[in-house]
Amino acid sequence: MKFANLTIIIPTTRGGGSIPTIRSALDQTGFGCLFVVVTGKSTVDQQFLRRLGDEFRMDKVHIVQCRNKKTIFPGEARNDGLKYIYEKKLETEYVLFLDDDVIIPRDYSRILASFMEKGNSCAAMGRISSVPVNYWTKIIDYSNFWWLQVKKSNLAMSWLATTATLTKERYVRGLFFEEDIEVNEDVIFFKEVAKKTKKLFSICAETTGEHRHNRKDIKEFIRYQFSNGKKGVLYHNNIVHPVMALLSVCNNYRKAFVANKVYFYKNKMVAIGVFVSFVIYETGIQYTSFIRMLKIANRYLNVFSRGWLKRFIRKMYRVSRFHKLLQFSRKCK
Repeated sequence: MKFANLTIIIPTTRGGGSIPTIRSALDQTGFGCLFVVVTGKSTVDQQFLRRLGDEFRMDKVHIVQCRNKKTIFPGEARNDGLKYIYEKKLETEYVLFLDDDVIIPRDYSRILASFMEKGNSCAAMGRISSVPVNYWTKIIDYSNFWWLQVKKSNLAMSWLATTATLTKERYVRGLFFEEDIEVNEDVIFFKEVAKKTKKLFSICAETTGEHRHNRKDIKEFIRYQFSNGKKGVLYHNNIVHPVMALLSVCNNYRKAFVANKVYFYKNKMVAIGVFVSFVIYETGIQYTSFIRMLKIANRYLNVFSRGWLKRFIRKMYRVSRFHKLLQFSRKCK
């Protein structure tokens, strides 16, 4: 079965390291016409652009150069891709959001398109497995992506990320990603898609992509997990709450364990590592919550230091009955 046109949006940050991802995108089969839209920070790198021109047909690879500024978050890069589709009027039925460190098999998009039609979902994603395979990448798989390690497809997911996710252009038309946050912008975006379409998401266990994030040792692992918690805006509060943090760690671990208990029973060291991973992640969340609490406290202290509190107390004193009594007593003397 051949589906209508497909456009793949790839926000790039790794320069030449994105080439394998772009190549896997161009190799997708089962669609009438295929477009690959490359966006993100790497598009201001002239060496990267020359390499794209040398390796790929530019009628298939569309480059959207981002604004030349210090930081381009993934949401802004994906929005550039969506705007390009609308401005250039690319006729496409399907849109695949693909991270530049994920490599997908040739039939990945075709399998997801078929799966979406059968399950009537608004977006679908395949399984994701980290490479190279080692202890640390396995921990990341079963903590950050535990729902993508399952052996059975799920037709009723209530949330989804954009690691390698297929949807329809008409489902996302008029919707855009948050541009000022680095983590969770994809979850927020797809919640809006679900709200608009009144459909759920699905995970297809029939196809698997490779996640080449290269976090191969304990130092990179800790930095990655702490950073995810630190930047995860969906979970920040204005106060540090150790009890709620502990409950959150236990709840996250319970979900991961229930979904993958056979693997956890066979790989107890990975199971322990996943629990530690959730602790590091929650520490990042509490760190940012603590910083927010300090900022709020500092804001109030600044207000008080300007004499606002003193003026307020003085005014209340002057209009009080006690002040009038003092004035009367002074007159009597």
